[in-house]
Amino acid sequence: MSREKQLLAGEVTHFFLNTPNEEGVCLSIHFGTGYGNRLISIDNNMRWIGSGSSNILINSLKNKIKNLYPSIECHVDVTMDTATLTLKMTVLEFKENVESLLSLLLSKEMTAEEFEEQKTLSYERFTTHLQNVTFRSLMDIQQYAIPNRTYSTDLIKQDLLDVSYEDITLLSNTLFKPKNTVLVICGNDKHELSQAINAKSLTFEQEDATSAYHVYKQNVYEDEIITKTHTNKQGAVGTLCFRNEPGVWSLEEEDMYLLIISDLLVEKDASVHVAKDYASIIYSGYESVDMKKKLLECVHCNESQFTKAVENVQLKLRYLVEKSPEVFGRLFGQHAIQGKNLSQLLNPPKKVNFTNFINYINQMAPQVRETKIVYLEGVK
Repeated sequence: MSREKQLLAGEVTHFFLNTPNEEGVCLSIHFGTGYGNRLISIDNNMRWIGSGSSNILINSLKNKIKNLYPSIECHVDVTMDTATLTLKMTVLEFKENVESLLSLLLSKEMTAEEFEEQKTLSYERFTTHLQNVTFRSLMDIQQYAIPNRTYSTDLIKQDLLDVSYEDITLLSNTLFKPKNTVLVICGNDKHELSQAINAKSLTFEQEDATSAYHVYKQNVYEDEIITKTHTNKQGAVGTLCFRNEPGVWSLEEEDMYLLIISDLLVEKDASVHVAKDYASIIYSGYESVDMKKKLLECVHCNESQFTKAVENVQLKLRYLVEKSPEVFGRLFGQHAIQGKNLSQLLNPPKKVNFTNFINYINQMAPQVRETKIVYLEGVK
């Protein structure tokens, strides 16, 4: 097991992002805990919190916002390492309510009754979503794309049943803390949004001296083809896992290289996942294609193909900035939680070049592992 220290109090890291949208504001709050946090270590003692607990706590926050501010749009996104709540509102709603919103978001108070209600809702929603083969496959494959977490789809389902109010309180008091939080506000600079926030709203006194740690494991990852049955539909999903330990490249540089590889290799939907202890691409379909072999073809791409792929990556990000700032803000915050600057993908440093890209593939290709999961329609 390895541990990553979490600081628990102080000022919330926050960003104001200027976007072209002049009418609305998107506020997203990101906590550095997700489905991969089934265990934590406190004062050298291992504690169970349940891999579905972040889902319960972040959805409880969403429900409170919806009850108090029904006109504000709310969206929850829980990943392996983050729990995010995104709020979309008018400029006037932001200026009038941001202080009370921040107080509510950062207090995270939850009664036992609220917990029981949300626990039932989260379990029912999660099990219902698992009936969709696309959702199920994207959850299942993360066990292999991000191999160092105490994670599996079935564990989440079981943990949502087993988790107690005391477990949720422990999570709230450890990983849902200001120094493990990122706040992102997207809006047009002309509205002077930063002036609507009192700096004291983002600063917290030291609450205790407890040291909380993520608990991870070092998984062995190998090439593998897995066959499962699904009651409703056939499908396939796969991952190219480039590493399951810290690398020598900056996270932003490696992020860019995997996005370029994804653009060159995958015509269908794909996602890139890069953090300190893993780097992978998840793709849908291609059940009969050897993607590792296809990866080696990238070594033979020319500089113009590389440049075009870089442009495609930047084009997609600029589209989000201009047309979907709530999605860009969510991605920006999730990157920031993991110590990455998403802005560098819009303006890559000079070291992100064709020569270094080919060097990256040559160095990483021998250790890349591919896992495919093929779902066959039938009785599960």
